Amino acid sequence: MFHVEQQQTHIKTKDFLVSNEEFFITNTSDPGLLKTLPSPPKNKIYKYYKSDKYTSHHSQNTSIFNFIYRLSRKLNFLFKKRHLNLKSCKNLLDFGSGDGFFIHNIFKSNIRVFGVEPIFPTSCINVYKQLSDVHKKGQLFSTITAWHTLEHVHNINQTSQMLVDLLEEKGRLVVAVPNYESYDAVFYKSFWAGYDTPRHLWHLNQKAVINMFAKRGLTFRYSKPMLLDAFYVSYLSEINKKSRLPILRAFLIAFFSNSKALFTNQYSSNLFVFEKN
Repeated sequence: MFHVEQQQTHIKTKDFLVSNEEFFITNTSDPGLLKTLPSPPKNKIYKYYKSDKYTSHHSQNTSIFNFIYRLSRKLNFLFKKRHLNLKSCKNLLDFGSGDGFFIHNIFKSNIRVFGVEPIFPTSCINVYKQLSDVHKKGQLFSTITAWHTLEHVHNINQTSQMLVDLLEEKGRLVVAVPNYESYDAVFYKSFWAGYDTPRHLWHLNQKAVINMFAKRGLTFRYSKPMLLDAFYVSYLSEINKKSRLPILRAFLIAFFSNSKALFTNQYSSNLFVFEKN
């Protein structure tokens, strides 16, 4: 039986999507960085993604929720695009490109765009299976994005360093991750969909994200809240709780979470912009 010391445990939760297996989210030696235990090895993690309910990989599902998801994704794309500095962007690498929605729309801006997607099979051109495949090519990028991807990797330190190495001088790295210190995370506790164990192998607060790349030589420029994420995560959390009226309850919790964050700066999800000097 898997055992975790009490003082190491941040919270105990489970896989609500596929297996119903229990997992511990534990502290690490890095401040603000938490880890999912037990962590499924690479050759077994794929089974935890095999669900039609995993929206980022099955966004063509015709349910009402997926219609709302696709609409919010279009709005989120416009928000993301503002932080990419596309006027000076020669080429872009999207790490964790999912079904290709983001890279397809960036391609319309006449930018050479590449993707990395290890889980979801895609017919998109210039999409690699692993980040290491890109690294072997020796190509550098003026912009690299990682939209809710960093928390999925097995070796977060190796991956972070590889992202920095792939960035050209004066290049921009844009990272987005959920924030377990937000009000909705505290409210939903083990039901919070932002934990998403075991697909999320890591969990970072804002300090952990900044330290992750600052110690690798990048300059932190700014962060911005991803306000729509609070509504999406709250809805999934209500589904985890098997709540009645999940849409209404999620709207209220998300609205309160975003409102409270105006004073605490603890939003449900944040975008971070770094530059390589």
